[in-house]
Amino acid sequence: WDAPFVSVKPLAELDQTDDDYGPARFNDERKIYFIARRGQGAGPELWTASRGDRLQPFGEASSLNLLQPLGASAFTLSPDELTIYLYNHGLLQTAARESPDEPFGVAQALVLPQPLLQPDLPRESGSGRFYVSADVFDRRAGIYQLAELGALATPTLVLDGPASGAYSPVVSQDELTMYFASATEREDSCMTWLVWQVWVATRVSVTEPFTIHGLAPSLASRYDAVPSALSNDGCRLYYSRPTKRGDTDLYVADKARPVCT
Repeated sequence: WDAPFVSVKPLAELDQTDDDYGPARFNDERKIYFIARRGQGAGPELWTASRGDRLQPFGEASSLNLLQPLGASAFTLSPDELTIYLYNHGLLQTAARESPDEPFGVAQALVLPQPLLQPDLPRESGSGRFYVSADVFDRRAGIYQLAELGALATPTLVLDGPASGAYSPVVSQDELTMYFASATEREDSCMTWLVWQVWVATRVSVTEPFTIHGLAPSLASRYDAVPSALSNDGCRLYYSRPTKRGDTDLYVADKARPVCT
């Protein structure tokens, strides 16, 4: 986890003048899903694009026409691409499909355990565990691990967030490393403000809590940065952050060689 990200690049081929954010990668980074606002006055919609391998640029993106009919504004996807979790005006929903080439079915309400207050969208790991950012009564936002979803599920606190909370968790394949977003104080030109930054935490086994190590090496920025996907080998982190022109774009951070190939 402590190997630095040495290269940060925008996914320029997907860039538009409007917002692009929340990328999720699949098929060994050959496919990407993301939210974009395309066109003046357009609302957020879910888009997808593909490429031959991770060294090539993505091809033209196409809209799934899913978020706007439902009124949703954020998403996460299961590793098999068959279940989507949606955030709709403060409500959590889920929808399923039979294959990645088919449209999603009717969205249903997603109910999480009662102790979790203001839960964020769940992120499902390859093993089927779920990670959710949520408050519990007077506790600041932390990351909870669940073996299943539903009102009767038992949440386990696995990351006690910093004072500013912990959001948007992304775990490695072995679930021993987690990247997440937390607000960090920044100062520039005699002004101080809070920006979302990428933090990193690790643990020794999936039954143990995470230990926070602080900001992810070399990813500190004066702009908000929110992680959303990690490559299978843990070498590339996909995230979104604002640009100087004011919109939000998709980025990928790459670790150094020979640590990664």
